[in-house]
Amino acid sequence: MTTVVDEQMWGTPQRVRPPPNPLGASLRRVGMVLVVTGVLVDLSIQTRAGGLAATAAVVCLCVGLMVAGRVVRPGGRLLLAAVIVVASFLFLRSSPWLVAIDLATVSMLIALACSAERDRRPFDTRFVGLTRRLWATACSIVTAPPRAAAALASLLPRGTHPARRVLWQVVRGLVFAVPILAIIGVSLASADPVFASLFDLDLDVGSIVPHVVIAALGMWLAAGFFVQASCPPVAEHRGTHTVGAVEGLVVMTGLTGLYGVFAASQVVVARRGADYVLETTGLTYAEYARSGFFQLLWVAAITVVLLVSLRSIVRLDTAAARRSFAAVGVVAALSTVVIVHSAVVRLGLYDDVFGLTRLRFYSAAFAWWLGVVFVLVAGAMACSAASRRSGRDWLLTAIACSAVMAVVILNLVDPDATVVQHNLARAQDGAPFDVDYARALSSDAIPGLAGAVDSLTAVEGDSLRADLCPPPSLDGPIGWNVSLWRAADATEQLCG
Repeated sequence: MTTVVDEQMWGTPQRVRPPPNPLGASLRRVGMVLVVTGVLVDLSIQTRAGGLAATAAVVCLCVGLMVAGRVVRPGGRLLLAAVIVVASFLFLRSSPWLVAIDLATVSMLIALACSAERDRRPFDTRFVGLTRRLWATACSIVTAPPRAAAALASLLPRGTHPARRVLWQVVRGLVFAVPILAIIGVSLASADPVFASLFDLDLDVGSIVPHVVIAALGMWLAAGFFVQASCPPVAEHRGTHTVGAVEGLVVMTGLTGLYGVFAASQVVVARRGADYVLETTGLTYAEYARSGFFQLLWVAAITVVLLVSLRSIVRLDTAAARRSFAAVGVVAALSTVVIVHSAVVRLGLYDDVFGLTRLRFYSAAFAWWLGVVFVLVAGAMACSAASRRSGRDWLLTAIACSAVMAVVILNLVDPDATVVQHNLARAQDGAPFDVDYARALSSDAIPGLAGAVDSLTAVEGDSLRADLCPPPSLDGPIGWNVSLWRAADATEQLCG
């Protein structure tokens, strides 16, 4: 057992097995990864949030974490592999909503990979342990600048070799000389126009500052992940519970009863129809059916967090307590599926009248994913009735896997293009087509819009053609994006 070489620089000293590569803990490698990642982050932000540079920045960070010996266990490397898969969509899609979801997923997976514990399975965790790991990663990012500065300083020439020593002395001399020469040079330039003309360079200092700031922020974030990956494991405290079985059962029973009343009200509405709704609420049935969608989703999301949290903190010392808690939990989870179903039905009615938007599409996708999560929670609750440990450890991993799969499916489905295709199909059936909303979508939707110009009315088609022409400009190789390239190709054919 040996100590990693620069562990004191990047985290609390601890004795761990050395990484497979004996140079895996090189501080200079960390510094090089920070520089490259920072430059790529700047290039991606200065072009677009999505693009080849954004994907390259994420890949550089993931590979650097492995090469520098920060993520060495199979569990952490599996998470980084999932990160690279999700990051590949950054240069395939251009929708801001989708890019934001991809970046959030990437950040979450990297944080989990860096906080993966070294002496146990990283996927064997519960809700409290997961929050501790994410909080530890956030703290590591906040405290990362001094470590980042040390890693960058390691790239400067050092050593006893005469050439290196002289070069280092020159660098230190420039640090003192440049400010002095700049002050004197500005004074001379203001006094002599001919002298000033010699230094009339086309250099916009104001445009350099944003690049430096963005690159520094990129290096700061990357350094935070390196710091967290070098810290000791985050303790789970598996034996600590703060809520007794009776208290937990009271909360769960109350939740189940409330959802039971809601389900009963839906049955009454279905049986008694529009007259009952108008009599009790003053709303028409159509107005009632199309209302409350987002509130129902909010309730379902809160219930997920509540159920998962209760499983983590409730103390179940006896088999009877485990069985009772599991039975009530299964009923609560399945009852919430009724709420999710009601939300999906109401959104469908809303779409039939007003059409599909990005917000409605993502809300429907979120609702379907919540349905899957509640099925997983019900299964975990049922498993926990058999044993103290059964069903306690795989639930969060299953939820996380379902979330990553949902993000991948969203990217493959292409939401903006789906919204346009859906609304164009409605227009073919006589429904109005909102041209103003359609052309406000991202480049993902342009190929579909360009191909449908001739199928719209003359006024709508001419308005859309005028908005799509001329074709959008591309950002060059580093900002290359498949969606932008397809949009430019489609509009070139449309505009001639």
